[in-house]
Amino acid sequence: MERTSIAAQVRLYFIAMLASFLTSTGHCATSGEDLALDLRGNVVRVSAPWENGASYDGFGFIVGERSGFVYIVTADHIVRGDAADRISRSPSVTFSQDVGTEHKAELLATRLQPGEGDIAVLRVRSPAALGWRRDIVSSAGVRRRTQVWFIGLERDWFVPIQPGMVNRVEPAGTIIAEGLNVKVGTSGAPLISDSGVVGMVVVDAGAYVRSTPIDLIERALKDWNYPWQLSSAPPPVLECDRRAAAPADTGRNSDVPGVEFDKIDAAKAVEACTEAMKTYPQSPRFAFQLGRANSSAKKHVDALYWYRFAAERNYSSAQYNLALLYANGDGGLQKNEAEAARLYRLAADQGHASAQANLGYMYRSGLGGLAKDDAQAVRLYRLAADKGNAIAQSNLGYMYRNGLGGLTKDDAQAVRLYRLAADQGNTSAQVNLGVMHREGLGGLAKDDAQAARLYRLAADKGNAAGQANLGGMYRDGLGGLAKDDMQALRLYRLAADQGNATAQTSVGNMYSQGLGGLAKDDTHAVRFYRLAADQGNAFAQVNLGVKYEQGTGGLAKDDSQAVRLYRLAADQGNAGAQYYLGGAYEQGRGGIGRDLNEAKRLYRLSSTQGYEPAKNALKRLGE
Repeated sequence: MERTSIAAQVRLYFIAMLASFLTSTGHCATSGEDLALDLRGNVVRVSAPWENGASYDGFGFIVGERSGFVYIVTADHIVRGDAADRISRSPSVTFSQDVGTEHKAELLATRLQPGEGDIAVLRVRSPAALGWRRDIVSSAGVRRRTQVWFIGLERDWFVPIQPGMVNRVEPAGTIIAEGLNVKVGTSGAPLISDSGVVGMVVVDAGAYVRSTPIDLIERALKDWNYPWQLSSAPPPVLECDRRAAAPADTGRNSDVPGVEFDKIDAAKAVEACTEAMKTYPQSPRFAFQLGRANSSAKKHVDALYWYRFAAERNYSSAQYNLALLYANGDGGLQKNEAEAARLYRLAADQGHASAQANLGYMYRSGLGGLAKDDAQAVRLYRLAADKGNAIAQSNLGYMYRNGLGGLTKDDAQAVRLYRLAADQGNTSAQVNLGVMHREGLGGLAKDDAQAARLYRLAADKGNAAGQANLGGMYRDGLGGLAKDDMQALRLYRLAADQGNATAQTSVGNMYSQGLGGLAKDDTHAVRFYRLAADQGNAFAQVNLGVKYEQGTGGLAKDDSQAVRLYRLAADQGNAGAQYYLGGAYEQGRGGIGRDLNEAKRLYRLSSTQGYEPAKNALKRLGE
């Protein structure tokens, strides 16, 4: 029998759930009582003198601001009563921050039809320095036995210690709760669960409390075109957070450190996050974490579903992870760099540092349909580097090192940025900082021992450039290392197997010279030179050209091929290639006519780099 996936099961469960689509990560309340205590600044006391001389007191809570006015929702029966002579023409509100002052309020004319809901809206000029929270709405479903609290009893911002419980939710959504010690005058107070505000008290007498659901209030305010600025309260810490939160996710609950991807217990994380999504069916945080858990379990279809679910709700970490999958063609997706760039941009615009770094790389490389733009790359690298992103720091260091993207070449800045990234374990930065130590650049003293240390750090993590450079230190006995051709060859092979052209050239040299325990073998040397030459490595192009000129390593003697390779390397400024190409012009070989002026020009270029054979050639030609 075909099984339904976990994602499909939860999708079916969602059809019956009602919840807010908004989210926030600004606060983390641990219980409904804590949240209620924190929300007293949102709650106002409402005083409503009626036209018949009677009056009614109750409460209300802030839902938005516009043009210097605060909008407050309260129970309609407080300000309008149940007869024409009970309407309040001059209601007032008192804010918890200033209990000694009553503020005149305007009762707005909009109201629901009898039986549709007990909702009224007051407007009052915003007092100075008013502070209130927006992220207060529950994103969890309300069900029997949900614990609830309220704010407001006998004209005081009272919060009970003991909660009541939801007894039932009526078909129209009205919440019936029992066990709350409310009295007349509590109407208009928010009803609060562990996950946020779930409704507004509208019947405050008897053995139970009736409350209008918060989603009905939201729809009414939006239909009336009043400001609604409330968003979802952040869910409390659940087992899903402990099992699958990402350490780098800025949207994770700050009370948990997160779990590195390779440390996730996939089965337990999927189970915990599936339960979290049942309780909080619109939470992008839990959706992202469920995607992460499924990805760890290699359930790629489910992972994609949840990443998309969270990304569509503007959750930046989900947008970033989804972009990675498109960029690399992973998780069952076809590679789509344009979609990756779009998703990186969405996340980058929210300040996601890794997305900024990757979008910068796409501008630097002209990928994803983006025009190559080093200035944009620098801007994005800087944004991410300022947040401590190691990849961006390393890449920005490279831009300073080479004077790219409108930056003035600045080796000192490059060193500073490489060091910041290297200290976080970024292997590219470790290699580049090693090079700066090796060459004594950016204000650093020349220090081969430091270079070798940094190369080793990167090599031990599998960085091919670190392996190739450390191999060179062993080959030459530098940085306090004993000369060791066999160690050099081992490291070169590790890097060459990853496609590193420098290492491929070096392995070719070891075969050509019979070093590192290898028998001299020009055929193998040619194979490695060709691999590197095809990647544009100038030294490999020269060495392969020499093999063509000599007709060794299984190659037929071919001066034309030799000249072609010399020219490729000479155009990169390689001194050996300039010398060999000069020789071809001097002798008129490889399909080019004899041209002493061109030969001398090339010898001079090579000579200025200190290449001794070129100096000797110039002397021979009378210079």
